[in-house]
Amino acid sequence: MPKTVFIVGHAKPPKGMTAADMYSTLSLALIVEVRHGVILEASCSLITEAGRNYVSRLLVGESLLDEPEAVEASIRAGYLGTAQAAVQAAWKDVVYQFKQYHARVAHPVS
Repeated sequence: MPKTVFIVGHAKPPKGMTAADMYSTLSLALIVEVRHGVILEASCSLITEAGRNYVSRLLVGESLLDEPEAVEASIRAGYLGTAQAAVQAAWKDVVYQFKQYHARVAHPVS
């Protein structure tokens, strides 16, 4: 089992947003420690550096296995940009993908 994985979640950004003009999807890319699901690095395809940094600070140190709903609430409460719903959807996608991966790796079916 690798110690870390790179995982990307995607969501459709809202129309009229600069990122939507450049990308067909908003991507949330994470480097995650596998055993505990802790996010070591986070980046996203938001256009502004401030937005990318804010999302990164929200996520780094959080776990994809421990109360991901709390992180979603933090995004809802703190990220007030037009891409809020897309960031939340990309987060849900990453959580889903990681939990599927973690279940296969931690409890492989023989």
